[in-house]
Amino acid sequence: MGCAILLKETVNLNKLKNHVGLLLGNRQTKTDSHYKRLTRLFNDKTAQHKLWKWLIIWLLDYIKNWDGRSRSWYLTLDGTNWQLGNHQIHLLMLCLVYRGVSLPLLWHDLGKKGHSSQQERKRLLQQAMKLYPLKGFCLLADREYEGKEWFKFLTDNQINFIIRLPKASYKADISAGGKAYSALLKRALRGRRVSQWFELDGYRYQFVALCHQDGPQSGDPLVLLVSNLIGPPMRLV
Repeated sequence: MGCAILLKETVNLNKLKNHVGLLLGNRQTKTDSHYKRLTRLFNDKTAQHKLWKWLIIWLLDYIKNWDGRSRSWYLTLDGTNWQLGNHQIHLLMLCLVYRGVSLPLLWHDLGKKGHSSQQERKRLLQQAMKLYPLKGFCLLADREYEGKEWFKFLTDNQINFIIRLPKASYKADISAGGKAYSALLKRALRGRRVSQWFELDGYRYQFVALCHQDGPQSGDPLVLLVSNLIGPPMRLV
């Protein structure tokens, strides 16, 4: 199942069935039979409760120790919400990114509109760290997933992060690290990638500003990032 997902880059069983025969070395069996085999897996009690965890732990260990082609270890955090009848659904999901494919690790239904709180994110990561060895991975997240306590939590648990920042966040703290915040943004708008170290509540982070890929004339011209990665200024590729 895991190999088929990575090969086809989808979790759609109807698409995965076409590759089961290739992976098993059995091209004679009809694809409908392979589809039934995949669906039966999810009715198995061991598969329902343990198999996905075992596969992900194996993959995490493989990435860390054996896969020389993987230069970085990434996680993503994102959420989506919709309403089903009178019930508000808000799925907060943590994924492992491997060669451009996101594999779900853990998710919570927050049952509300709006953004997740820092406490809700911390609970999700605390549960995930009990299941998987996530130390040393780098978490990628969008602008709604920032916050001082959240940054502290990730740093204390040895999870690196690169998180996009809203434009108004931590302006005074960033300016106190050296050059004025406005000066950094002006340089970024001229096409320069700028970075500066700053402190929040005794923790040291790196601020990075660069032009959006659509150029300075776009409606949202700058990409602003914060990271706890240690070392020389962050390289973005």
